[in-house]
Amino acid sequence: LQAYEFYLAGTNLVSAPVNQEYIRLANRHFERAVEVDPGFALAWVELADTHVSLSMGNASPVDREAARDALDRADALEAGLPQADVVRGRMASLDGNHQAALQFFESAERALVGDARLHREKGRAYQLAVELEKSIDSYERAVSLDPLDPASRTWLARIYGKLREHDRAEAHARTALEFNPDCEFCRWTFGAMRLYRGDDLAAVLEALKGELGWNEKSDWRAFVSAIHAQVINRDYRAAQETVDAWEQYLGDEWPVEMFTEYRAYLTALESGPEAAAGLYREFLEEGEATLAENPDDMNATRVTGEAHAWLGNREAAVAAAERLLSSELSRGELVMDFWTSDEVLIPTVLYILAPAKNKDLLLATLDKYFASPGNWTIEVLRRFPMFDYLRDDPRWQALYEKYRRQDDVLLPADDGDN
Repeated sequence: LQAYEFYLAGTNLVSAPVNQEYIRLANRHFERAVEVDPGFALAWVELADTHVSLSMGNASPVDREAARDALDRADALEAGLPQADVVRGRMASLDGNHQAALQFFESAERALVGDARLHREKGRAYQLAVELEKSIDSYERAVSLDPLDPASRTWLARIYGKLREHDRAEAHARTALEFNPDCEFCRWTFGAMRLYRGDDLAAVLEALKGELGWNEKSDWRAFVSAIHAQVINRDYRAAQETVDAWEQYLGDEWPVEMFTEYRAYLTALESGPEAAAGLYREFLEEGEATLAENPDDMNATRVTGEAHAWLGNREAAVAAAERLLSSELSRGELVMDFWTSDEVLIPTVLYILAPAKNKDLLLATLDKYFASPGNWTIEVLRRFPMFDYLRDDPRWQALYEKYRRQDDVLLPADDGDN
């Protein structure tokens, strides 16, 4: 009985799998369950599942090995458990073997037809394989079985956001947060979807920060989205305060250089490139030293590209941007996959090509971006101050007209000023 109580306590916690803190606590409950009853096969399966989730959070090979060991123990006690196939499917999917993952899930589905978690994991496998319609169908099936499932709703929000279906994205993100007000990943997703959709920026910031404001549990991505919103609003002092809060609460998780880079960027926007020139010269020296040792270091390429752009070394900045856009990260097609268009293209555009004022490559890159799945619409992205100098360019205006109706954003037009 005591082992079953530990088991139930663990399963209740993993019903909200976007929260790593809950997963760690669930892991301890399942460990206690198998300590009390080593013959409890399902508890071994759930223990394996929590180790898989923990391996995602810290890329720990120890957790992955612990997951395999726990599955072996479950198999020795009761071979062929469908729940074990779900865990094996998760592991295969994370290893990039999506077809094997789906085979495990299909095998498990014969016995677990109405299991929300199974459909959620199928959705995740299809998502990683970029089979988006099937991914959406599986996630929608999961939330129909378990309306409180925050992970499926959050991933649905992110997929719909990348497809620029922002109304659907925001609806799922809002529901995930309502059911799980302590889920900071849900909070960031909700706030980010409102940002991409073009909501009032004060409402975006309120959604990102929550009632408690910034704290040590805030998701780092929420800080980034808040900085974007404040830059769009040209409130650079507030953006600097957001960087300060990020460093205060999560500084131990990030290199101090990253915060310095954000401060230099905001200083350059507010006071002009000369005000941040000293910092950018330091970045350039450090980045070039790194590249001398490792020419393939893409982070150093990014840092030197930004420094060259703001220091007025336009040719060198463009050369760095071209390296980023043609790197393995982008697989030579500018967009690596469904997810990295925002992680590769947009930073290159915002932080290198826009300040370097290379219109040709900037406009070509944005054309590629808007023709592909991505969170931003041109209606919202054009509010960034780095694009001000493009407003009278006929090519920019043509690009704006080409993509302006990708989504029904809430921001009004600028009285004909594109």
